[in-house]
Amino acid sequence: MILSNKHGCDDQADTQTILQAMVVKNYLKANQTKKETKVLMQLLNPSSITHYELSLNSEETKNDQILCIESMKLSLIAKSCLCPGLVVLICNLIKSSIDCPKEIENQRNDPNFRWLYEYCCGKGNEIYRVEIPGSYCG
Repeated sequence: MILSNKHGCDDQADTQTILQAMVVKNYLKANQTKKETKVLMQLLNPSSITHYELSLNSEETKNDQILCIESMKLSLIAKSCLCPGLVVLICNLIKSSIDCPKEIENQRNDPNFRWLYEYCCGKGNEIYRVEIPGSYCG
C-alpha cells in the first residue's frame, strides 16, 4: 500500500507515489516467479490515475486498486444532493467524537433536545471489524 503525502503539492506527491509503485512492481517482477503484483495506492489528483495507467501496460495495472481522494470527495458531494445527510453519516461512521457538551447533557430530558442528546451520544460510538465465532451460526 502506497500513500501520497496529502500536505505536499498534488502533482509532485502523486508523481512520487506513482514512481514508488512502479519501482515496487518492477522489483517484485524481477525477484519473483509470480509476475502479478497487486498495488493499493492513494492518489490526490484524478488525472494522476491516467498517468499511472499509461506508464505501465494494462496487464500490469489490471489488479491494482487506486483510491483518489479528490474523486471520492466529489462523489460524496454529488451523492449528498440525492441523499441529504449522507456525508454526515459517513463521517460519523469513520470517526468518533468526544462526549456531549454539558449544555446538551443537562437538557437531555427536554423533548426538544432529546434527539440532539441521542445524536451526540451516538457520535461517541466506534465501529470495529471482528470475526464472529462459528458458534453463532444458525
